[in-house]
Amino acid sequence: MNSPLISIIIPVYNVENYIDKCIQSLLNQTYKNIEIVLVNDGSPDNSGKICDDYAAKDSRVKVIHKENGGPVSARNAGFYAMTGDWHMYVDSDDWIDLDSCEKLVAAINNHPDVDMVFFNMIEELDSKTIKGKWNFHSNDSEIQYDRNGCIELSRMTLNHCSGLGTSCAKLINSNHARNNNIISNPKLKQGSEDTEYALRAYYSCQKCLFINEYLYHYRYNPTSITKKIDERNAQYLADSYTEMKNEIESFERRDDFNKTLLQDTLYAIVTIAVTTFFNPNNKEKYSLRVKKFKEVISRNAIFKEALAYGSTDGIDKKRKFTILCIRYKLYFMIDMIAIFKLLLIKFGYYKY
Repeated sequence: MNSPLISIIIPVYNVENYIDKCIQSLLNQTYKNIEIVLVNDGSPDNSGKICDDYAAKDSRVKVIHKENGGPVSARNAGFYAMTGDWHMYVDSDDWIDLDSCEKLVAAINNHPDVDMVFFNMIEELDSKTIKGKWNFHSNDSEIQYDRNGCIELSRMTLNHCSGLGTSCAKLINSNHARNNNIISNPKLKQGSEDTEYALRAYYSCQKCLFINEYLYHYRYNPTSITKKIDERNAQYLADSYTEMKNEIESFERRDDFNKTLLQDTLYAIVTIAVTTFFNPNNKEKYSLRVKKFKEVISRNAIFKEALAYGSTDGIDKKRKFTILCIRYKLYFMIDMIAIFKLLLIKFGYYKY
């Protein structure tokens, strides 16, 4: 049995309360031939020191300190520094099961010609564990996909509910990634940079493997950068979807990709409406919030196209109603929806 070196790349920013659990889940893997690359992205808290302390204790830990540049630049710094035969990304407030690497190595030894292995995620909400939030399911213990299957998986990354559009929960052959430039897109900072990365990662594969195991634990962290009220996130999302639209122009089955992309863009528009401009915690005047939201839509062609032509088939009723309100400019209703969502979260009835 081959024992490849597995590189695990962790972008680190302002996670001093969470990073111990993440690193411990890596150091205590039952499979020992691993390299842990911690990229401190200019953290203002003690995260960088915690990383250095672990590196001093274990030679498998490598630390990179850099100026803050966001998750894309941090992941790419880790990619260029890693030396593993295979690599994966883990966010610094998440963790993986202790036998994850052992199971993944067994999978690639049984399927040595695959370019990527992907697996399931569990969502962790305080004391609540949620399986099955995402709708990519199988009754099989594993599935190997050929080229056509990889193209379909690439399209499914644009399905908001599939759970495939992440940079995490994937083990990628490092030579394949280098040869096909499968890194995070340096044109982007955040937003849907994960989806854009996954779109290209699946599309680049000739063969990939799904193992039906819940190995990755995604922590819902209300203080993370994606949960803050920051109007820049709206433009980051627009930039991500614009980049994806440009990329799929050269894809096989371009029309299918475009249809799914426009629907996923509708999800993004709902997100920026409810979590940013009409968030109850946004204290700006209502008229100013409406003005800013309308400006974001009007200056981004991908948002206008999605609102004009995006299909709501299969979208849940709450989001479908929100999209209807946006299309008919019933912004006072979006205000009410955002308040209702906040109440549901407060009382534990909302799946994030």
